[in-house]
Amino acid sequence: MITGFTMTITANELKQIFKEAFQELMTVKNDTTVEIKYYTRHETCEKLRISLSTLDTYVKKGAIACSRVGKRVLFTQDDID
Repeated sequence: MITGFTMTITANELKQIFKEAFQELMTVKNDTTVEIKYYTRHETCEKLRISLSTLDTYVKKGAIACSRVGKRVLFTQDDID
C-alpha cells in the first residue's frame, strides 16, 4: 500500500495531460455521428428568458459565445450553458 505519494510535473506536462484527457473525452467512439443543434437569437432569448438587447450585450462582453454563418448569429447548447 502506498501512502504519501508526491509527484512533480512542469506546467507544460500538466497542460499535455489535460489536452490528452480532453481529446480522449471528445473522441467519438464507434464512428457514430454527433449532431449539434443550433439556436437562433430568438430561440436563445426564449431559452434564457432574456431580451435580444441583453443577449447582444452578453455576446459583446464575451459572456456567451456564438457562431456566425454569414449574417446569421447561431448558438449551440454549450454556448447557452
